[in-house]
Amino acid sequence: MKCEIIKDLLPSYIDELTSEVSNEAVEQHLSECESCRSYYEQMKQQEPGILETAGREIDYFLQIREDTMRKVMIAVVGVTIVFSMLYGVYQNLYHVGRSMASDEVNVELQVIEGITTLVFEPVEEGYYATVGYTQNEAVNGKMPLNTLRLVKYRINPFREYDHTANRYPISFHAGENIVLNLFSLPEEIAFDEDDFIAVDFFDGMKTITLADLRDGDISSLQ
Repeated sequence: MKCEIIKDLLPSYIDELTSEVSNEAVEQHLSECESCRSYYEQMKQQEPGILETAGREIDYFLQIREDTMRKVMIAVVGVTIVFSMLYGVYQNLYHVGRSMASDEVNVELQVIEGITTLVFEPVEEGYYATVGYTQNEAVNGKMPLNTLRLVKYRINPFREYDHTANRYPISFHAGENIVLNLFSLPEEIAFDEDDFIAVDFFDGMKTITLADLRDGDISSLQ
């Protein structure tokens, strides 16, 4: 058998993949051909090295994959944390209100078509105020008809806000001490000259009588 054929068979022979007939032919040739026998010895020495190199390459690529996955996971966690922090900042900026002090708001009185409206406008630009209610507490031994609470929010450039949220409208019956609409008290009621509304500012309570509101005097809130 020619040397070229033997050399082609040697890889399979070393891996024990050849048939018995081929094995006998290869072994017979190796016993007679010094050149092929030397080539065979070299191949046997190289084969473990090739497998070891292949194993190292596999380990290397597995390590790369593990490192890549670790970096990806760290990046995902980092991005999640950053977005959570940014969302928290966004919420704190635009969705968390703060009770207003008396020097943080301008109070105006508007009378349009018989509707008397208290308007509360923040002094600082970029904010808007909302008028809400809080629990009534006695002031100088007398309970207010309503206690207003003002909350200041930063204007969100990405959303519309209620431009009427800073208003407190009241309808008076002309010339009489009768209020037709006291916002949260929609029924018609008669009031005394000393009946009042309280505004709970952050730095203290201020009051205004319905008689002063009827007459357009809001100096007690300024």
